[in-house]
Amino acid sequence: MIASLRRKPGNWMELDFSGVDGASPAFIEELFGFIEREMSDIWLVPTHYNESIRPLLNRHLSLLQHRRDQAWCLASIATEFGSCATSAEVSEAKP
Repeated sequence: MIASLRRKPGNWMELDFSGVDGASPAFIEELFGFIEREMSDIWLVPTHYNESIRPLLNRHLSLLQHRRDQAWCLASIATEFGSCATSAEVSEAKP
Protein backbone atom coordinates (compact mmCIF):
# COMPACT_ATOMS: atom_id res chain seq x y z
CA MET A 1 0.00 0.00 0.00
CA ILE A 2 2.74 2.48 0.94
CA ALA A 3 4.60 1.81 -2.32
CA SER A 4 1.48 2.55 -4.36
CA LEU A 5 0.86 5.77 -2.42
CA ARG A 6 4.39 6.97 -3.14
CA ARG A 7 3.70 6.79 -6.87
CA LYS A 8 0.57 8.93 -6.66
CA PRO A 9 1.22 12.44 -5.28
CA GLY A 10 -1.68 14.40 -3.91
CA ASN A 11 -3.54 11.43 -2.46
CA TRP A 12 -5.31 11.18 0.84
CA MET A 13 -5.79 8.12 2.97
CA GLU A 14 -8.67 7.62 5.36
CA LEU A 15 -7.80 6.03 8.70
CA ASP A 16 -10.98 4.47 10.07
CA PHE A 17 -10.79 4.17 13.85
CA SER A 18 -14.12 2.29 14.13
CA GLY A 19 -13.87 -0.22 16.95
CA VAL A 20 -10.59 1.19 18.25
CA ASP A 21 -11.00 1.93 21.95
CA GLY A 22 -7.49 3.20 22.52
CA ALA A 23 -4.02 3.66 21.07
CA SER A 24 -0.70 4.63 22.53
CA PRO A 25 0.62 8.14 21.93
CA ALA A 26 3.83 6.57 20.60
CA PHE A 27 1.89 4.62 17.95
CA ILE A 28 -0.06 7.68 16.79
CA GLU A 29 3.09 9.84 16.67
CA GLU A 30 5.04 7.19 14.77
CA LEU A 31 2.26 6.55 12.25
CA PHE A 32 1.56 10.19 11.46
CA GLY A 33 5.23 11.16 11.77
CA PHE A 34 6.27 8.50 9.27
CA ILE A 35 3.72 9.66 6.71
CA GLU A 36 4.67 13.32 7.23
CA ARG A 37 8.39 12.55 6.83
CA GLU A 38 8.29 9.97 4.07
CA MET A 39 5.20 10.95 2.09
CA SER A 40 4.41 14.57 2.85
CA ASP A 41 2.04 14.79 -0.13
CA ILE A 42 -0.26 12.15 1.42
CA TRP A 43 -3.00 13.46 3.69
CA LEU A 44 -4.02 11.14 6.52
CA VAL A 45 -7.68 11.72 7.34
CA PRO A 46 -8.76 10.03 10.58
CA THR A 47 -12.46 9.13 10.80
CA HIS A 48 -14.82 7.46 13.28
CA TYR A 49 -12.57 8.00 16.28
CA ASN A 50 -13.94 8.19 19.81
CA GLU A 51 -13.22 10.73 22.52
CA SER A 52 -10.40 8.65 24.01
CA ILE A 53 -8.50 8.81 20.69
CA ARG A 54 -9.28 12.47 19.93
CA PRO A 55 -6.63 14.02 22.24
CA LEU A 56 -3.95 11.92 20.55
CA LEU A 57 -5.10 13.13 17.13
CA ASN A 58 -5.50 16.85 17.93
CA ARG A 59 -2.07 17.88 16.61
CA HIS A 60 -2.56 15.88 13.44
CA LEU A 61 -6.10 17.15 12.92
CA SER A 62 -4.80 20.72 13.23
CA LEU A 63 -2.05 19.98 10.69
CA LEU A 64 -4.60 18.47 8.31
CA GLN A 65 -6.84 21.53 8.61
CA HIS A 66 -3.86 23.83 7.98
CA ARG A 67 -2.88 21.83 4.87
CA ARG A 68 -6.47 21.94 3.60
CA ASP A 69 -6.60 25.71 4.15
CA GLN A 70 -3.32 26.18 2.28
CA ALA A 71 -4.50 24.05 -0.63
CA TRP A 72 -7.78 25.95 -0.80
CA CYS A 73 -5.99 29.31 -0.70
CA LEU A 74 -3.60 28.28 -3.46
CA ALA A 75 -6.50 27.10 -5.60
CA SER A 76 -8.54 30.23 -4.92
CA ILE A 77 -5.62 32.51 -5.81
CA ALA A 78 -4.97 30.54 -9.00
CA THR A 79 -8.62 30.81 -10.02
CA GLU A 80 -9.17 34.28 -8.50
CA PHE A 81 -12.09 32.85 -6.55
CA GLY A 82 -12.79 33.24 -2.86
CA SER A 83 -11.50 35.24 0.06
CA CYS A 84 -7.85 34.20 -0.33
CA ALA A 85 -7.77 35.68 -3.83
CA THR A 86 -9.35 38.88 -2.53
CA SER A 87 -6.84 39.03 0.34
CA ALA A 88 -3.94 38.53 -2.07
CA GLU A 89 -5.21 41.34 -4.32
CA VAL A 90 -5.55 43.70 -1.35
CA SER A 91 -2.04 42.78 -0.15
CA GLU A 92 -0.57 43.42 -3.60
CA ALA A 93 -2.36 46.77 -3.89
CA LYS A 94 -0.89 48.11 -0.63
CA PRO A 95 2.44 49.96 -0.97
